[in-house]
Amino acid sequence: MFWERQAARLAEALDAKAIPAVADVFDHDVEAAALTPVLRATMQRLAEVGAWDVLAAYNPDSDGWDPSMVEAYIAKAAATNAGRWSTAVGDGLAGAVADDPGNAEDAVRGFLGSNALALALAGAFVTEALSFGRHDAATKSGLRTKTWRVTSSNPRTSHAAQNGETVDIGDVFSNGLRWPGDHFGTADDNAGCTCRLDYSP
Repeated sequence: MFWERQAARLAEALDAKAIPAVADVFDHDVEAAALTPVLRATMQRLAEVGAWDVLAAYNPDSDGWDPSMVEAYIAKAAATNAGRWSTAVGDGLAGAVADDPGNAEDAVRGFLGSNALALALAGAFVTEALSFGRHDAATKSGLRTKTWRVTSSNPRTSHAAQNGETVDIGDVFSNGLRWPGDHFGTADDNAGCTCRLDYSP
């Protein structure tokens, strides 16, 4: 898992410093660049899985759809999400130090030892890739409408309120998103979201 390798590497850098500043052990751009190809490959596979979820039901011969059609979006999404990941990790490191400045090293090690942030971010990226793949395949297959479906037994209030909402396939939902996990959404929209869309001719 990328986070485990990243956390271990940052912890090693911490060992070489005497309670360093976050900038001494964490370079946002370097970390984002390292994650981008990992996300790109993973999100591409997930987008294809999502696409075939729709194609199997509505377009089993995949007429008008090909995996290469999602590559440009996935490349941009991977770079964007890698930047978000690095921002979140950098903020987490800085926050750990700010919360306990008298015990900064232990605070940073505590942050690096937790996978809560990584799981939340990774879950949002998975949802985005699957949702995009489904949406792209539905569009290419000539489906006309999409309906927001809540799958969680404890959904956020805003998503529960739009459960069953149907819009034209090219439109956005009342929350401004095109699909669950849409990167235009905020962390409040996407973190832990397990919603999905149903498509209709």
